[in-house]
Amino acid sequence: MLAHDLDEQALALNLSYVLHEPSTSRTVRRAVRDLRRFARRRAHLLRAFDNMSTPELAKRVSISPDLKSILEQQTSGKSVLTASTGFPELLPAAIAELQGTTQRPELIVIEQQLHPTSDAERLALFGHPTLISGSFPADAVTCGLVLMPDEKSLLLTGSPRSAPAESLEDLIRDFADQWLPSRNLWDHPIEISEPRIRLPAWKVDGH
Repeated sequence: MLAHDLDEQALALNLSYVLHEPSTSRTVRRAVRDLRRFARRRAHLLRAFDNMSTPELAKRVSISPDLKSILEQQTSGKSVLTASTGFPELLPAAIAELQGTTQRPELIVIEQQLHPTSDAERLALFGHPTLISGSFPADAVTCGLVLMPDEKSLLLTGSPRSAPAESLEDLIRDFADQWLPSRNLWDHPIEISEPRIRLPAWKVDGH
């Protein structure tokens, strides 16, 4: 199921953890609208970038300074850990081209990991355990490939943080309007998990 097939309640649930706002807040509702707008354009944009040759695509990619230093120190072909933010499908080709190799790294998209079994440890994001489980390589680079405002170029961005969860949080938070998980990552919106941030009744409708 594609992310834009999720209803607004499901999108608001996910975004409530990212923005640390009740799912009924005006901030979250605005973020849902922005996210749905990106989701509607994404397939067309992905086809346009995907139809480019790898060298042509590389010319459209800028790289953040922090991530550039990380990739320069890393040998090619290692795993890349990312979220469903921007265009993860294009990450292996973009990184391989920037590293000057034909060996593409293994792509691990966290939201594609299976639901945890009863004895599995859940991945915690934004202070709460998610419905994601899996083993992630210790030497994986955590990064993302996101759309720039001109919609003709991309940014390869990542964090120097050593903890993958914190790097993933940075990526998702910084580009929440391009974050498209295909399912709920938590059982309840944040106002259920953290009642202290629940909106007063008179603010629920944004008045």
